[in-house]
Amino acid sequence: MTKIRDGIYGLCVADALGVPAECRTREDLRQHPVTGMSDGGIRGQNVGFWSDDSSMTLCLAKSIAQVGYFHTHDIMERFRQWFEKGAYTPGGTCFDFGHTCAKAIHRYQRGVTPALCGGNKMEENGNGSLMRILPVAFVLYGKYGKDVAGSSRAMQEIHRISGLTHRHPLAQSACGIYISIACHILDGETIPMAVYNGVEKALEWYGRHSRFLPIVDTWKNLAFVAQQDEASIRSGGYVVETLETALWCLLRTGNYKDCVLKCVNMGYDTDSTAAVAGGLAGLYYGYDGIPREWVSLLAGKEIIEDCVQGLERYCMEHHLMPEAPPHNLDDIRRADRWSHWNTALDQKATVKNRDKFLGCLIGGAAGDALGYAVEFLTENEILFRYGKKGISGYHLQDGLARISDDTQMTLFTANGLLVGQTRGCLRGIMAPYPDYIAQAYQEWYKTQVCDFPAAEDFHTCWLLHVPGLYARRAPGTTCMGAIAAGAGGSIERPINHSKGCGGVMRIAPVGLYLGSSQMAGLAADLVAADAAALTHGHELGYIPAAMLSHMVRLLSHSTEISLEAAVQDSMEAVQRIFPQAVHLPALLEKIQLALQLAKTGGSDLDVIHALGEGWHGDEALAIAVFCAVKYQDDFDKALLAAVNHGGDSDSTGAITGNLLGAYLGLSHIPEKYTDHLELLDVITEIAEDLYYDCQINEYTYSEDPRDMAWEKKYVDITYGGKDPDEGAGSSV
Repeated sequence: MTKIRDGIYGLCVADALGVPAECRTREDLRQHPVTGMSDGGIRGQNVGFWSDDSSMTLCLAKSIAQVGYFHTHDIMERFRQWFEKGAYTPGGTCFDFGHTCAKAIHRYQRGVTPALCGGNKMEENGNGSLMRILPVAFVLYGKYGKDVAGSSRAMQEIHRISGLTHRHPLAQSACGIYISIACHILDGETIPMAVYNGVEKALEWYGRHSRFLPIVDTWKNLAFVAQQDEASIRSGGYVVETLETALWCLLRTGNYKDCVLKCVNMGYDTDSTAAVAGGLAGLYYGYDGIPREWVSLLAGKEIIEDCVQGLERYCMEHHLMPEAPPHNLDDIRRADRWSHWNTALDQKATVKNRDKFLGCLIGGAAGDALGYAVEFLTENEILFRYGKKGISGYHLQDGLARISDDTQMTLFTANGLLVGQTRGCLRGIMAPYPDYIAQAYQEWYKTQVCDFPAAEDFHTCWLLHVPGLYARRAPGTTCMGAIAAGAGGSIERPINHSKGCGGVMRIAPVGLYLGSSQMAGLAADLVAADAAALTHGHELGYIPAAMLSHMVRLLSHSTEISLEAAVQDSMEAVQRIFPQAVHLPALLEKIQLALQLAKTGGSDLDVIHALGEGWHGDEALAIAVFCAVKYQDDFDKALLAAVNHGGDSDSTGAITGNLLGAYLGLSHIPEKYTDHLELLDVITEIAEDLYYDCQINEYTYSEDPRDMAWEKKYVDITYGGKDPDEGAGSSV
């Protein structure tokens, strides 16, 4: 099955489902809802008959297939044959048409050039061009990919085809937005992602073109239409109402059947709203997602099939058919910075920032220490112990804000990366980074089961010489069990089925460090996923790690990338890395919800309850994204929101701190979070090492104090921490 078949059958079936209910009120349909294909209605049509929505769509598809690309005279001629002679109809008669379309066809009959046939008055903004525009998506996606809204030529083509019947900027922009969404779906994005990206990208284009500026405000809330209640959704023939209704139904359902039935049962212009939604639902859920009974009852399938096959042939012959990305992860692992395994924002994230490196690790430790004090308390217990606002500062023990296993494992992750890179510099060859990280985790495990100092066998990590890291701070059972078994898990061979947050909470150093490497951006993200999969084998255990690493990488290597843009880019990245991941749609929907609620949601605690408790990787990342985005200019408020709940508060605090620390930098972290923070000197030193990187190699000898210390840390593994009298590089 091709996406062309998916989309066009999705549209035609939905149209036929809606024909008998056209003009019925919502109240009537609540009492007598449509549940399947039927006959009758105000048109008195047979079961399975489709209307002008499908007919005009098929005219456009057939024209592209036979004439090639977009030939406006040929398209208008086919519209005329449909209107006058009943071509492209299941019963040989044109039984339904919009007045604006009819006027445009009459103008064409009188000799008006096609470009001027469409109505351009405000009252001529019906849905007659939107309902038939879908075939354009297949051609433009093949030429421009998902970013059709990034091409003025593509947007002009959409407007030209809309303008054959509807020439007003409002109707044309509806078509542009719809095609933009469709192309994002064709690229494999989930529905919430495709709607958000499709709408926002299109509005960016319209906001730059004066002819469309007056209509931009009409669509400003369209990406968040799912948050509106049903009473505010009007399902008439006005193009704005049609697109809003279609997207509302698409976003609020989870399969093709429910989507189009919801559209039909909204009432009024039921065939058109269902057709518009059905085209997108067909693209996403596929031909096999359409109920078999409905397809079997669909009339005129020979006409539909002829148009579908013709358009498929045209797109194949002209190399316009969407191609599935390769699913071999090793291709990505081997990719370098000059390959295509990068996102658009990777090109902007090229300059590392010391303040942000320090901010990321110290911020993560601060969130961990703040949350660790309340990790196993209920919300009522937090309020009882710390007051009505919850915990608002460190809970000190022996004068220190204690870190937990989250920060401990983060430090060992960094140590593993640096040992691997140093061996590569000195020997000219190295194993994959996750191999060194696995060794580092096995040494962290020693700190949890042994007293200081650990037995003097072969060491990978100088951190084993730090007494403070031998404190046992509620280490996760999944991490302990997996590491005891060798930390040998991988994405291809999962060690378990855990989706706990232990994979994502420790991964920030990967994004910090590999952002300056020669690896492709997505290859760096995959290192993070591979490192998480050492202990967590479920998709929701390791894919969030790739997303967090991606965000940290962008934010720590640029001052121009917004926090929201980094989150969105991470969603695009994991869709490319893991296009067949079963649980990816649910993860992306949760992250998208976190972004939306950061702008429009209620109380922090209510939102966190909606996102989860943070014990699982997807929940912890979503909570952190919500808190970081909502309070992106206030580190203190973000951390307090992230930890004052009854879930895994140290992990949600740590991830929030990683994100905002990488975004804002250490200079924007209040002193109350650096004062009394346990092992601040070690955290600072590791962050500095990630930033300065290995400067020694097999051909040089250096007497620079930093290089000599580096050899002790990452070659001899004899370093035990900075001498208190040493000042260089120790200040924050």
